[in-house]
Amino acid sequence: MKYGVISDVHANLAALDAVCRQLDAAGVERVICLGDTVGYHAHPNQCVARVRERCDVVLAGNHDRAAVGTLDPVEFPFVARHAIAWTRDVLEPEHAAYLAGLPCFDVLDRTTSLVHGALAPTPNDLLHISSPQRIAANLAALARRTERLCWFGHTHKPVVHTWRAGQVASQVGVVSIELAAETRYLVNPGSVGLPRDGDPRAACAIFDDGRIRFVRVEFDVAATRRAAAAAGLPRRASVVHRSLDEARSRWYHAISLARRARARARARF
Repeated sequence: MKYGVISDVHANLAALDAVCRQLDAAGVERVICLGDTVGYHAHPNQCVARVRERCDVVLAGNHDRAAVGTLDPVEFPFVARHAIAWTRDVLEPEHAAYLAGLPCFDVLDRTTSLVHGALAPTPNDLLHISSPQRIAANLAALARRTERLCWFGHTHKPVVHTWRAGQVASQVGVVSIELAAETRYLVNPGSVGLPRDGDPRAACAIFDDGRIRFVRVEFDVAATRRAAAAAGLPRRASVVHRSLDEARSRWYHAISLARRARARARARF
């Protein structure tokens, strides 16, 4: 079975259509979407409709949950919060109900699991697998499971993290890998709609018979930006908004630390 794996479309219709054409040309039989179909860009309804039509397994991401009201985007940065508020106003009820019913984690088969964000401490759509500590914790979590491969999204960067006999390694910029026995893999296919690895092309992956191939696809970036501008969706925050975001982040971090301290104090009594 040849799978196509996509993630983080973020309402970028031009990128999604370009990736779908590439997957069709490659003879992909099933498509998996790891979440965040909406957010940031100007075609949420069209992208949800396309994902519902084209994908066999779909996860919810944190932007999907924020758009349908099951996650408060209070800690999102300004551009993301602005896009979520706009998306809530335009998202069709049928598509909102669909997104609200999606899980953030699923098991594809006995060898493969899927998560939007991270496996540790529990499967979630909020934490990034990016720091060395989180990479190690998530590979350890995968090592305790029966699956040897877990696909994840959320970071918008293609990467392969491996665990073998307790040894952790990471690879970026690889074109393809062959899965080896006795090795566990955390693999991110990159972002369709909002790549953050310095390459503006849409990203996806193809998985076939133990081999993963990473694919980049050109799309009409200018058309995507024009549509976002016409919808009033900013590409970046102003200096003022960035400063406010930094202050908000420090405030919520302080609140989180205070809550943890209270929880530890209660646990002692």
